[in-house]
Amino acid sequence: YKAVHLPLFLQQQSTITDSHTTRQDPASNDCSCCDSSEPNATKPQFTWKDLKQIFADLQKEDKKSWCIENGKTNEKERIGSDDNAKDAYGGALDFLDPKDEPEEKTKEKDFSYCSFLIQNDNRTKQEALSRFPMSTLPFSDTWVYGPSIWVFFGRNRFGKEEMQGRPDHTDSVSHDGTWHYQLSGIKKWHLRPTKKLVEHMKEKGGGVNDLTESDVVQVDCNAGDVLVVNTALWWHQTKIPPQPDPSVSYARDFYLDANKMDPADIEEAGGGMTNVDGMYASNDVEAGTIVFTEHDMPDGELHRSATAPNCEVVELEDGTSAVVTTKNVACGDFFCLPESDSEEEDDDEEIEEKEEED
Repeated sequence: YKAVHLPLFLQQQSTITDSHTTRQDPASNDCSCCDSSEPNATKPQFTWKDLKQIFADLQKEDKKSWCIENGKTNEKERIGSDDNAKDAYGGALDFLDPKDEPEEKTKEKDFSYCSFLIQNDNRTKQEALSRFPMSTLPFSDTWVYGPSIWVFFGRNRFGKEEMQGRPDHTDSVSHDGTWHYQLSGIKKWHLRPTKKLVEHMKEKGGGVNDLTESDVVQVDCNAGDVLVVNTALWWHQTKIPPQPDPSVSYARDFYLDANKMDPADIEEAGGGMTNVDGMYASNDVEAGTIVFTEHDMPDGELHRSATAPNCEVVELEDGTSAVVTTKNVACGDFFCLPESDSEEEDDDEEIEEKEEED
């Protein structure tokens, strides 16, 4: 079942069914299991300390992806009241700053877990890929990569307990998987198979037909480790243990067969990935189901899509507004509304601005 979950995950010096094992020295581009196709000897060694400049160089569209997964980083400084102001993203730049400061000055900053995307700014993306210790997996010559680079940056320098990222969740994605390169520090992954994956493995066998939804796999990623996982088929959460240096990783989505990309994938290929929390189905939900009404609306926001929405806002007989599914929604998929007219107008304005700049 390689098109969906191969490899399940990669971890240093361990062999697991349907997985490939690799360990890479973070200071080198040579993989211990095979020769890398992209030697990096003549390029400056990239470390987590270079990420502040990468973020500073990003265009506004990508800076907006800055997201606080956990922590006390100033919410106002995360985005800023004015995106065009010089210090609009001062909170992000301060968090990414590599300078070593005493605990009393950095207590809040040193207990936070944040992330951002590099996807619309092609110049900065190519610069990052050319300097990263690894930009493609050595055995992935036929794979097609998505448009986004995900960057995860966690600090737990003075904490006494592990810091948790987002709660146990799956991702609403349709690509075949994502690989995560641990650039610095340690990150602990907790993985649990979804109902869909368990049912498929029982049907197909393959030596792991005893897989259950309660099985939990813990993977400890150290600097130089690579983890490959389909986050739509595995519930997952991460934890950052106390450590002197930041826990930093970057990730790329991939497709094993570009010919099987559906409309949702095409939207992603156009830079449509978002880095925000959303609401997902905890069980399979049939079309026509009321997800919630204006009276019991949960705290959060719904994803929006121009090509693959699965919900709509309707008015019930009593005049109450409600969100209702327009198609069957699988367990783990995010509820998603169509883009609003105002969002489409904003997109058109951004396109016109880019054309004028060009």
